[in-house]
Amino acid sequence: MSATLLPHLLAEKSCVEEFLDLLGQEEQAMQEGLFADLTPLTARKAALLDRMTALDRTRESAQVAMGFEPGRAGADAAATAAGAAAQEAWAALLQLAESAKTGNRRNGAMVHGHLDFTRNALHYLQAAALPFYGPDGIRKAEGRDGNAAGAGCSRGGGPRHCRHWHQSGPARRANDAALVLLVHQVGERLVPTGATSVRLASRNATSTTEPAGASMRILIAATAAGLSFAASAAGVQSVSRLAAGPGNVLFIADWKTARVHALTLPNAPQKPAGTAFNILDLEPLLSKQVGGKKFTVEDMVARPGTGEVYIALSHGAAKTPALVVVTSDRKTRRIDLKSAKTTSIALRDAPTTGYRFWKDTPERSYTVTDMKYRDGALYVAGLSNQEFASTLRRARYPFDAQQSVTSVEIYHTGHNLIETRAPIRAMSFASWGGKPYLVAAYTCTPIVTIPLEDLKDGAHIRGKTIAELGYGNTPAGMIAYTKTEQGKTQEYLMLLNFERGASAIPVSQVEAASVRPGIETLVPFGQITGLEATSVPLAGTMRLDNLDDQSFIVLRRRLEKDALQLVTISKELSFRLTDFISEYAFQEYGFKGDPFQLKNIKPRQDMMLTHEGFADQIKPAQ
Repeated sequence: MSATLLPHLLAEKSCVEEFLDLLGQEEQAMQEGLFADLTPLTARKAALLDRMTALDRTRESAQVAMGFEPGRAGADAAATAAGAAAQEAWAALLQLAESAKTGNRRNGAMVHGHLDFTRNALHYLQAAALPFYGPDGIRKAEGRDGNAAGAGCSRGGGPRHCRHWHQSGPARRANDAALVLLVHQVGERLVPTGATSVRLASRNATSTTEPAGASMRILIAATAAGLSFAASAAGVQSVSRLAAGPGNVLFIADWKTARVHALTLPNAPQKPAGTAFNILDLEPLLSKQVGGKKFTVEDMVARPGTGEVYIALSHGAAKTPALVVVTSDRKTRRIDLKSAKTTSIALRDAPTTGYRFWKDTPERSYTVTDMKYRDGALYVAGLSNQEFASTLRRARYPFDAQQSVTSVEIYHTGHNLIETRAPIRAMSFASWGGKPYLVAAYTCTPIVTIPLEDLKDGAHIRGKTIAELGYGNTPAGMIAYTKTEQGKTQEYLMLLNFERGASAIPVSQVEAASVRPGIETLVPFGQITGLEATSVPLAGTMRLDNLDDQSFIVLRRRLEKDALQLVTISKELSFRLTDFISEYAFQEYGFKGDPFQLKNIKPRQDMMLTHEGFADQIKPAQ
């Protein structure tokens, strides 16, 4: 085993030693006032980012191949099993990382010492949206106001209490004014002469600022790179959720490395609304793309306007991730993740324990439970390693050094608890009163609204519980859509559930419920309150998305036939006629002589039969 792991450890050790040398050069340059020398050092650090990340992932892959879990505990066990030489190299690597972290903080303190000389440049730096270099050497996101959202803190006799992060304005500004760049003034121009922010974190039980990912991850955030960098999607070790981004972008959440990748897809022709999917035997088509191996569907998303549907799978004993694109003509194609280029961002404070829910599901797999893109930002719901684990992250796209992390608590109407751990399972967006809101669904099934303006980095907020839609249920997804009724376009949210089919919820009802006081008392099991949602016949549906203005695309396990299917369903009716054997299906049935059926039923049935591929079974009117 030593021969398998040792070369990777030695390569990482050499890379950290090179980084330590750069820190020494940076320190000397600042001591001697040679600020212009910081620019090439920044470039060298940015180059190290790709190298360190690649080495770290390669070593962790070797660790997993040896049969050990990813993360610090797995790394310790793998090094021990690999023999004395590997164990010694691993210990040296951890010690070097700690030295690098200490040196980085020292350099950060030196930068902070120049604050008085550069205070006039602060507003310029903030306007430039560059990453902040804090007094402890750790990158800070600018603009953090530290507000704990006042009323969102549970107090008094509540099950848990909120950490209060409130600060006065001057104190907060002083804390956040940790200097990013050293600048000097030439005439009336402010010229940035060096911009380096470094964060090194060796894995240890007490670290709360370490980047989530492999066993020991070293990240360098420089002006040119931020937290985003060009990489091969071959680094994707798992897929939990997908989300469509702007243009040709597809976001992929990788829970094992706690990263989100932005994959740029090739151009595809636009297709008009009305494309019909009727793939009633999807399983063999997907199985062929993964070499006939057993697979699990992880997520599905439609690429807007193209008629393409992307399905994330994990297959084989190693749960290898795969991404397959499917079109209505039954063609499937696997995306080559090894050659695809992406940019990515590390999710801060990801879960690091080896805990498994019910001895089976890793807690870390809930790092991302839902993910949606809106107005230039990616919103990511899931868990963190913090005391208040339920977390909403927000990252601007294209990715940069900015990342907002907000912890969320709610009152759970069925459990009669203030809950801070269980994450949002499905979410979407809606606006009313001139303000945008996030609408979230939790397990078992409270509905919560959160003003987007409350999602500030470091804040702890309280979502407003506005409804309870049923016990014993896990939400599978939530999408926003519109439907025209009696000539008027109405906005809806479709909440898909694993145990309860689906619910169509008018946004007007969500608005009305959100204006009322939040629900803060127990709702007994079996009662529905707060919203009058319409139950939609989508039992067995695993994932649902908007295909176009007319149709949903539905990935389902057809329970009656035990078949995996990919089909379209009209937004007007929200079911497929051919799923049912009813009076209308019998050969002997006819519409002749029944004015009600001819006016109200037959036109809809004719449309559905055409859309579902059974136009030849349309019955005559006479």
